[in-house]
Amino acid sequence: MLKGDIEIVTVPLSAVLFVGVILGIIGFVGAYLLHFTATLEESEKDLDAIDASHIIERCLTGGNQYISVNFLNAMENKNICEIKECMLCGKIGFRIEDMQGDFNGKNTWNFYYDGDGKHTHEIFVNIGDGKDVHVGKLYVEVKE
Repeated sequence: MLKGDIEIVTVPLSAVLFVGVILGIIGFVGAYLLHFTATLEESEKDLDAIDASHIIERCLTGGNQYISVNFLNAMENKNICEIKECMLCGKIGFRIEDMQGDFNGKNTWNFYYDGDGKHTHEIFVNIGDGKDVHVGKLYVEVKE
């Protein structure tokens, strides 16, 4: 076998191997970045739910130590855009649930919360009527 006979086989084989490795690296990096972008978008929506829950808590308390039961009764079944104290508008639903019992037979206040959203968050809040303060839970969902 002469030197030229081996080069005829090894040069194209080396070129194919080199191109295959480069394409593999490009494919791997591309797939990883695509997955990372999707994960980043989902995380951003989850953070929106966390932010919304704290904004809603702050606006419902109105600077007090608790959310007023009278305020909840007056505002129930309204959209977040209709609650002027919140100055927040969007596809957000929330529900407040009294964890310690009820106030005059009522322990849940619903504000367009259906519970089927992917991006939800819940925090503990205080609910009061002026003389009693109960621990409650605020459930918030950001809808797509």
